[in-house]
Amino acid sequence: MATSGRKTPDPGGTDRLSSLPDAILSSILSLLPVREAVRTSVLSKRWRHVWCHTCDLLLDAPNLLPPHLCFPDSKLYNLFRDQRDRLILQLSRRFRSAARTLLAHHQAQKLGTFRLHFPLGRGQSRLLDSWLEHAISREVEILDLNFNKGRPIIPLDFAQPYNFPFHLLLSSPSGANSLKRVFLEFSIWNPRPEEFEGFARLQVLELRRVNITERHVKDLLAYCPVLERLVLAKCGDFVGLVVSSDSLKFLYLEEWESLESVELSGANLSTFEYRGRQVWFSFDKVPRLQRLFLFEDSVHLVAYALNRLPIDAPQIKTLIMCVSSPREIARIEPSLPVNPPIFAGLSQLIINIPSHGDLLWIAWLLKASPLLQKLELHMAFHSNNMPHHQDVNRFRMVKELHECPHQHLEIVQLSGFTGSNFQLDIAKYILNIAVNLKLIMIDPRARQYVSGGKLMDVEGFYEGNMADNWTEKIRPLVHQQLSGEVYSNAELIIL
Repeated sequence: MATSGRKTPDPGGTDRLSSLPDAILSSILSLLPVREAVRTSVLSKRWRHVWCHTCDLLLDAPNLLPPHLCFPDSKLYNLFRDQRDRLILQLSRRFRSAARTLLAHHQAQKLGTFRLHFPLGRGQSRLLDSWLEHAISREVEILDLNFNKGRPIIPLDFAQPYNFPFHLLLSSPSGANSLKRVFLEFSIWNPRPEEFEGFARLQVLELRRVNITERHVKDLLAYCPVLERLVLAKCGDFVGLVVSSDSLKFLYLEEWESLESVELSGANLSTFEYRGRQVWFSFDKVPRLQRLFLFEDSVHLVAYALNRLPIDAPQIKTLIMCVSSPREIARIEPSLPVNPPIFAGLSQLIINIPSHGDLLWIAWLLKASPLLQKLELHMAFHSNNMPHHQDVNRFRMVKELHECPHQHLEIVQLSGFTGSNFQLDIAKYILNIAVNLKLIMIDPRARQYVSGGKLMDVEGFYEGNMADNWTEKIRPLVHQQLSGEVYSNAELIIL
């Protein structure tokens, strides 16, 4: 009798997975949540201690707490204050107990990643020091500490910033030399001079809500010879910041309330991103700066971009701007130059506009960028947040004054497109000046630039009835309006 070629499982066959070396099994288990990895210890005697040798320790709520205790912040918001405080204390005790058990059984000699994301509360410094000592003694390469998780839900009298224990780095044979990446949030960075010897192999350092002084920033840059990426968000309280490093390639600064000036110096700095109030920038000593992101809650960003930026930073290739108050720009319009200085090498322009307002400045900016090759315009205009009639009329009136052909503009992306007359006017204006356009893409989903070259969708913008209305009514109308404006050699894509 003929038999099929399909093989049937052999119930008495060998367990090939268990025959793998411990190092491979540990690597596999490190991909699982800690709770699931620990459960493999009951499979057989062979598996009993495999999880103890995982090379990554991830201490956070999803890994250490039961699923029914890993709920969103919105649930805590709905509780009374005394109920919320009792629950937070309960979670903290459960978390500490689970973490102690995990560390007591952990036997790996080397650590790739040690991550602790949980607000443990006041009076836990010694416990945290012991956990961190465990990681440092095993030559951890990636250290990720975030004690800000859960705030502002977590009461202020419960949490306190963690004073990073630099003395532990000195007590370990490898010291800080094993560290390649450090992420620290809601902490204090205040080493004594004799405690800080630098980080010989550190490539990435991200500090958020960390108390740090100007001297410590200077020491960091001086004693981290291979540091390539530095993030300082809501750190410090000084007026002038000088960032000088020949190894640094990426710098991100965010919300320094007292900051008035930023001076950059470095042979290899290629990307600078800034979020905050208006400050004075010096780009003279960063010849390789190519990518610049500016986010200001101020109309002065537009004035600076059109009056000074082409002169201050002629070397940039990509400019990303987020203007959060475009409706206020009309009051500074008289100060905008009729013939703005030219961006000598700008090839890519990305603009975020989270609300409606006067967008005439975009015409000025395009005029200042004659070598532009790619334009991205990300809008987030909800139906009740559309430009007023006079804004539309002013765009139609002034665009004629600044209409000039763009010979190099080849790709245009417009997101957050709802099909309003205002947006159609913008699209038609761009189509008229881009004489060598190859592609224009229209996307109804609103997107916004975050950091590090990443875009994220704006929640609640393109959902439900809005998506249905776009597909059935608006999309065909947009295609009808724009298809006649596109040059014959250009492709129009409407998502």
